[in-house]
Amino acid sequence: MTFSRARLGFKLDENEERLPWDGTEIGAPPADKASAGRANAAGQVVLYVADEEKTAVSEVRPALGFCVSSSKSDIEACLSRLRPHKGTARAESV
Repeated sequence: MTFSRARLGFKLDENEERLPWDGTEIGAPPADKASAGRANAAGQVVLYVADEEKTAVSEVRPALGFCVSSSKSDIEACLSRLRPHKGTARAESV
């Protein structure tokens, strides 16, 4: 089974071309940047994934015209995107 992950925005390469976030860049945020969400308090790191890409994209609530990066991975790859931090990390399926 594969899971989808989405994150608002993109990165720029050396030619100022838009590239999607990937690897740990599309993973869970560091604890100091983790905002409160449906399943977590501010500072508590949660990696949200969904079984469908459209669900993952809608979960980040992009405004009209915003760019969204998305990826599909198996659960092992999703868990590897959790950054080391203090506290407990968990994967949350939506």
